[in-house]
Amino acid sequence: MSTGKKKQTGTSRENHGMAERAAGADDLILRPLRTTCTLSTTGTDPTARPDAKPAPQPDLPDQMPPGPCIRLFEHSALSAWIVGLPRRSSDGDINSRNRALAQGLHARSHFRALHSMPRDWEQQLDALEVDYPHFAAFFAYVRTMCALAAIDDGVVELEAALLDGLPGTGKSTVIERLAGIIGSHHVRISMSAAESGALIGGSQETWSNSKPGLVFSTLTEGYTANPIFLLDEIDKVSVDPRWDPLGPLYQLLEPALAKSFTDLSVTTLPIDASRIVWIATSNDARRIPQPIRQRFVQFDIPLPTPAQSLAVARSVMRWLQEQRPRFRRFMLDGSAEDALIGLAPRQMRKQITLGCGQAARAGRAVVTAADFPVDASQGRRIGF
Repeated sequence: MSTGKKKQTGTSRENHGMAERAAGADDLILRPLRTTCTLSTTGTDPTARPDAKPAPQPDLPDQMPPGPCIRLFEHSALSAWIVGLPRRSSDGDINSRNRALAQGLHARSHFRALHSMPRDWEQQLDALEVDYPHFAAFFAYVRTMCALAAIDDGVVELEAALLDGLPGTGKSTVIERLAGIIGSHHVRISMSAAESGALIGGSQETWSNSKPGLVFSTLTEGYTANPIFLLDEIDKVSVDPRWDPLGPLYQLLEPALAKSFTDLSVTTLPIDASRIVWIATSNDARRIPQPIRQRFVQFDIPLPTPAQSLAVARSVMRWLQEQRPRFRRFMLDGSAEDALIGLAPRQMRKQITLGCGQAARAGRAVVTAADFPVDASQGRRIGF
């Protein structure tokens, strides 16, 4: 019996010593860990007083916001990730990054609201289709999904959509304007400039300059869980098996998998990214890898007819007048509108801006074709 007692006592002391060492390591990040976490502001700063106590932090807010919402991450998962931070790396830069990230996550609710479409969504879509009539097929799909949302909670759910068509048809502009109707905001990613999947899905947590990708940072730092992510010119991405910029999309474009998306810089804290609205643009969908392409519903955007191009030119002028008050004193005459027909929306905007400047120099409010500094018909046309 005495031998058993001694063995039990030794084991108890050993366990007690291990617990003390673990507690000492955990104090680098938090103290104490009960129902909620209290994050230390001292971290591993060598200049900090050894007896300094961590600054009090508010409990993790867990009250659900009013209206539709989702749980972005589990409180227990965040607590477990914070507990493990002292043992994850000995690199000072990584630890500093993790402490700052933990502070930010701990201060925010683990719920995120879902943006609901406005009551006048039909009128707003009507106005958008008047400006861009050649997107009729895509708008018909959006109307169908909005009608479903209208009989429920008002939260629009779209399948990942791909708008394929020649440059200059207004694809990016339409999506940006659509974001104001079905989403709280949009995040535009120029895929032609993406060099790796880190932009979307984060970089390896073992790297000293590691940081979360746009999906993780947008959802954790924002207030809504269903923004529009615009993957612009996805067909121009440079696919390298070692640094594939499309890599994170294999998970993110599958809602069932996206519900537990893990950023490479925070691999033990999954978040629910399943409510993001994904829309991509391309000029040649055949260049998109088939496994990614088949995850999208594809819409072929045709070139506008001359009459439709005129509607686009007028919408560009209205947009300038709404966004930049100095243009509200100008109007385009018939000759100016005719000169803009067939140009890409970007080129239209440039011509109108320069034309208004020329009219202003002449003291006029009416812009004519002669006010365009260069012959508009010589600009890059879109198929006429």
